[in-house]
Amino acid sequence: MKIDKKTERILANSILGRISPKERAQLEAWIAASPEHGKEVEAYRQIWEKSKRLVYGESIDVEYFLKKTKRRISGFHRKRWINSIRQAAAVLLLTVGLTGLIQYVQTQNQKADGDGQGCMEVKTACGMQTSFTLPDGTEVWLNSGSILRYPGSFNNRRNRHIELSGEGYFKVTKNAGQPFIVKAQGIAVKVLGTEFNVSAYDDFNALTVALESGEVSIFSNTGDQQKELLVMRPNEVFEYNREENRFYHIREQSLEKHTAWRNGVIMFYGDPVETVVHKLEKWYNVEIRLADQELTRYRFTATFENESIDQVLNLLGMSTPLTYKMIPATENPDHSFSKRVIIISNKK
Repeated sequence: MKIDKKTERILANSILGRISPKERAQLEAWIAASPEHGKEVEAYRQIWEKSKRLVYGESIDVEYFLKKTKRRISGFHRKRWINSIRQAAAVLLLTVGLTGLIQYVQTQNQKADGDGQGCMEVKTACGMQTSFTLPDGTEVWLNSGSILRYPGSFNNRRNRHIELSGEGYFKVTKNAGQPFIVKAQGIAVKVLGTEFNVSAYDDFNALTVALESGEVSIFSNTGDQQKELLVMRPNEVFEYNREENRFYHIREQSLEKHTAWRNGVIMFYGDPVETVVHKLEKWYNVEIRLADQELTRYRFTATFENESIDQVLNLLGMSTPLTYKMIPATENPDHSFSKRVIIISNKK
């Protein structure tokens, strides 16, 4: 059954527990109009309930998984390639019908801007990724817990200006007369046509820009002043540490650790535990606490292709002296769920 977009939005709001009285009346009228409508609503609710149990439940076949992969691990500086599907059943269930509804609700936040063309805002929930196309044809991938704001049209503008909070990968449509500019955390990334990744989460000190092809210019963007800091070439990475107010410019042979996320892969390469914790928190929508500062001495190199958080932590624990305790999610009065809390400590 095909459902119109207005009804999709109301149904999604109902499932998410944020439906207004007016919308509730409209939904009830729609259900009453046909027995098939009621069946459709119940089907969506069952998908949602099953997906929550899968996401927040216990891991499946962890021991079998660990035995199968243990022989591949000889030290924590060796990459681990695992072939499984992260929370496969939950992802499949959501793909059947609910993911589209939630994304529709999250992306339909419009407000008038100076030229009346409208300002669009796209949000990704924690633990999810999405992709879409901007009005100029630029392809965008947004990582977990990210927000992108952009005008409804780039017509009659000097540049294609967008704002990012979180992480995004951009495949920019070339237009020499209209530069593409990404603003994030006091930094502006200016390009004409290229492919690059920007990671700029508000709750993390480091902003990084990783350039895969083309050329980009990095500007400081504080107040009305813009100052060019450097020009990047392919396979280069720019990192700005807000806490230290310093930037670093390096060349890497492989940018995969910065870009693999859009293909469902988490990669670490000589990364400190703070970076590992940050990425895992966003990817799995959990809260991680370090019980022992001793763990900050370690650096991690690993590749994970869609494992559960339990599997990731168990694998890391096989090659480093860490252990963890999982505090399950709990249901709040509004029927939303708290984040699971993971406490990581040194093995005694």
